[in-house]
Amino acid sequence: VSRIVDLLRELATVPPILHSTNPKVDHTLESSASELMIAVYTSAATESIIVGLRTLVYLSSTTGNNYTISTGGRAASGRPDSTISSSSSTSMTHTTMGGSVPSLPSSSTSSSSSSSSPRGSTGSSFRRTSATNDENKRVLAKTATKIVLTIVRQYNIVKTPDAYEILIQSFCLFRNLSTPTDDPSHQSRQRTSNNGTLGTSPAAELLTAHGGISTFLICMREHTDHPMIQIQACATLANLLLFTNNSVGGYDILQSIHAEEGIATIFETIRLHQANRIVLEQAFGALYYMVCSKDLLPTQKQHLLLEENLLVVLATMNQNVDVSELLCTRGCGLVLLLSAFAGSRDSPAKDAIVSVGGISIVLSVMRRHGLNVEIQEYGTGFLRG
Repeated sequence: VSRIVDLLRELATVPPILHSTNPKVDHTLESSASELMIAVYTSAATESIIVGLRTLVYLSSTTGNNYTISTGGRAASGRPDSTISSSSSTSMTHTTMGGSVPSLPSSSTSSSSSSSSPRGSTGSSFRRTSATNDENKRVLAKTATKIVLTIVRQYNIVKTPDAYEILIQSFCLFRNLSTPTDDPSHQSRQRTSNNGTLGTSPAAELLTAHGGISTFLICMREHTDHPMIQIQACATLANLLLFTNNSVGGYDILQSIHAEEGIATIFETIRLHQANRIVLEQAFGALYYMVCSKDLLPTQKQHLLLEENLLVVLATMNQNVDVSELLCTRGCGLVLLLSAFAGSRDSPAKDAIVSVGGISIVLSVMRRHGLNVEIQEYGTGFLRG
């Protein structure tokens, strides 16, 4: 992991070329030899970044939990100690979003191993075990968060397929790393929900400290027409917001969202992607977990209760009542909590919910999904209020 991150750090120093807007790169016959060399070098660097990010995404995913990753110490000779051990006699290939990633090469016996110790690298150990993936995520979050955010900021302004792939893979990595863990060693930072105990997010504090929330929202605004970027960014925000309910760092996350007009950005995503079910589900998830947070700012509550935003939520639920049960579940929970924020029955916000058809839409969703306990509970709570 350390070596991959070191490679990404070095490649990030290569400035990206705006292929789609630079005629000297697009029309190679008019380019000088030096310009062509720069273009080729930049293209190779970009492809290497994509491969490195795909590898990190694989290692951070649940399918990568057969491996334990840890930063290694230096041997007495001053060289890093790196060991690769295999416990199987056959070779396998795992498939990820970015393609197939071959597993570690196996030897003829289960107890064999190969060792290497190149100079100049930071060193790491990469052993195949049956350990959980929680420690892997913490190591990856600590090692890779800052440099991958730097890469995202650098490629955010580039409008090329490779740049989009870099952004998508980066967000996939952050989505994996921001998924709460269930490691008992972090009980002091866990929160409890009605459905059980949710662990900590390995990357939440790091992403907040390094401006990750701001970066996500800027990317969402820059690439409003790219659904995969919207999906991964909203899913990552939802994971981070899930972590905030009883955490000290939660206020920082919500402050960052407020500073970057995050609520307006998410609602704009919902408006622009009405035909994309997955985008809507993830955007509703981000809004739902935001509203669930005990640290939600008063100005954010007021923004959520604007009539135009209430109309977007309820109209989207109404249009997808037969399409997405997940969206309807999150939507009903969102409407219930917004209704609670509105206060008394005769408040302007409550009147706005009713005037845009809130009661009839919630009843329609409850009838359509009669076996969904959460929808029935949320809907009953809303009607009772």
